[in-house]
Amino acid sequence: MYAIRSIFSATVATVLLVAVFCGCSVKERRDACPTYLRIRSEEPVAPGTRAALHVVQSNGEVYEYEFDAEELYPDGHVLLVKRRGVISANVITGIRNMSVFGSIVRVKDSFQTDSLYRISGSVESWDEECEIVATPLKEFSVLTLRINNTAKPFLFRLNGVWDRIDVSSFRPGRGNVAFSLNDGLIPAGEYRCLLSRQGDESLSLEVYDMESEISAPVRVLPLGKLMTRAGYVLDAVPMQDVTVDVDLSEGIVSVKIGDWDAVVFSVYTF
Repeated sequence: MYAIRSIFSATVATVLLVAVFCGCSVKERRDACPTYLRIRSEEPVAPGTRAALHVVQSNGEVYEYEFDAEELYPDGHVLLVKRRGVISANVITGIRNMSVFGSIVRVKDSFQTDSLYRISGSVESWDEECEIVATPLKEFSVLTLRINNTAKPFLFRLNGVWDRIDVSSFRPGRGNVAFSLNDGLIPAGEYRCLLSRQGDESLSLEVYDMESEISAPVRVLPLGKLMTRAGYVLDAVPMQDVTVDVDLSEGIVSVKIGDWDAVVFSVYTF
């Protein structure tokens, strides 16, 4: 009888211990229990890239970290959060060369932005499992520069002050953007780069004469202003692509946004 009583006492103690560790017995409030949040992309993501996550609950609790972006599709990335009402999640995926500091994804010096995409959504978290499913939206612009009518080698260099994005709000942040679009050895041609989200019209395109002994740019094009005048929307989601034609002989700059017809501005003559 003593042995049976000891076994019974040990069994009861084990059950109580499991209940304490789980934190969710039948009699306890269910909002004290954890819930499994699954964040899933409706489309494949770029292999070999990272994702930055920012999750905030209705009580203000925040989760931030990086993970393998491929987890988002097809099964989804899963994290354990508290069962506290509405959960909002933002994700930036496609990170290759950029740096991540908390909720900030930043372009490295002299680099272009990565091919970033954003995923976001919100869900009630009162059940044992909840899910946010969203389509990734493009968070970069493809900038195509076409240099026409010149036999001289020119170097084109972008300069700007917006080089980062805050995952918590998807708003751009101030820093430094500076990189060359071409090597300056080929007189004319077509070049492409990836542009991060801009917060204003301050982006400029510097033109250097490679045959000149002067290191300063021979012209500075107000590219940000030309883009917005042509229809570029700074806060568009997904971000728009831009094509810039520079005719060095005629001194004409043409800007085309997405698939719209080009808008021509006669800015100055070289």
